[in-house]
Amino acid sequence: MISVVILTKNPGRRIEEVLTSVFMQKVEDKIEVIVIDSGSTDNSLDIVNKFDVRLIKINPKDFGHGRTRNYAVSLCKGNYIVMLVQDAIPVDENWLSELVKPLKKSANIAGVYSRQIPYKEAKIMEKSFLSYKYPDKEATRNKKNILNIKDVFFSNVSSSMRKDLLMAFKFDENLIMSEDQQWAKTVIENGYNVFYNPKSVVYHSHNYSLTTVFKRFFDSGVALKNLELINAGNYKDGLAYLCYEMRYCLKTSGVVNFSIYLPYLTLYELMRISGFVLGQNYKKLPRFLLKKFSFHKYYWD
Repeated sequence: MISVVILTKNPGRRIEEVLTSVFMQKVEDKIEVIVIDSGSTDNSLDIVNKFDVRLIKINPKDFGHGRTRNYAVSLCKGNYIVMLVQDAIPVDENWLSELVKPLKKSANIAGVYSRQIPYKEAKIMEKSFLSYKYPDKEATRNKKNILNIKDVFFSNVSSSMRKDLLMAFKFDENLIMSEDQQWAKTVIENGYNVFYNPKSVVYHSHNYSLTTVFKRFFDSGVALKNLELINAGNYKDGLAYLCYEMRYCLKTSGVVNFSIYLPYLTLYELMRISGFVLGQNYKKLPRFLLKKFSFHKYYWD
């Protein structure tokens, strides 16, 4: 059996597209779908209830990226656990089979994650970021003498993991986010591999405002600082991405449009980088700023 876990809070009508695609998947295994909602106030739960899912409601105060996923795992009956976020739509009917196939082929693979491609309405910066992070070439991440941030990249936007290993190596409940990369780091350190399969694809992107991108990357900086990876704040890697982004934007938009995008792109990157750097140095900041800068305000209560 495969257990598909979706965490929700006010997902809107897109949850209908997500669930419709999940139930269209072509797999030999039985599927159970568990939706854990942390306080939706829109009409999304009416939509969820139209599907054959197990709906669990929790208090918003009890939510945590690691904590809620650990709770979900304890409810699952499947041998394989699939994590999917509320706004990631599987692109085709092979998304799930491709996501669990590597787990079935090799006992040494602990987890697999999907390729993410942007929605049509995504901003060019988001398209560039996803193109950079999720190429069309598969990759295996395994143990090295010293692990860096690239070695443990993993995403619970759309992922599959073995239940026995999720029970043995639980998500860190003390992290503000990046519980997926923490888990990948742990299993890799224990001799397992994680696998990126670009044949399993979901639509997923966000059109962040300048304020939101600052907060999102502030939290990322906090989380990766606590993972204690050697180059979580490597400026050479950051510069390499900026060069990639400039080339991507120029190539896809043309010279004229690129000149129009450039001022906003500059502001966007300044907010992203400053948020991340401040997050990496969050221990030096006064407490009242932490909650102000963070997207996940509950974490600081």
